[in-house]
Amino acid sequence: MENEVFRLLSDALSMHLGTPSPHESQTGVRFKAPHKGKATVYHEKIAIGNHAEVAFEPVSMARRLQMTEGELRAFLSELRISTGRPVLPNPQFDWPRVGVESAAHVALVADFLRQRLQTIP
Repeated sequence: MENEVFRLLSDALSMHLGTPSPHESQTGVRFKAPHKGKATVYHEKIAIGNHAEVAFEPVSMARRLQMTEGELRAFLSELRISTGRPVLPNPQFDWPRVGVESAAHVALVADFLRQRLQTIP
């Protein structure tokens, strides 16, 4: 079920990734523009205690943020550790996820994108 943290996270990401579309499974929203970076924000089928989870498509996000895929995965792993939230990954896809429980966690994710994009010429 949609909730305030999910909406905050979706809104924060839309500033950098464009307008999301509803996910086909009705479990969240998807950012689909490859040149902006692909990501999915979920409000259902997520780890217990999370209000949202964001999964980043590693190839397009690494390209957008001018990182290698390995650098992106390492940073997202650190970001996930900083929120301290477990995630419920989709075994069909190997997209790194970050669990979000609060507005403070939304700020961590949004700050990562904002700070990284500010360093790109």
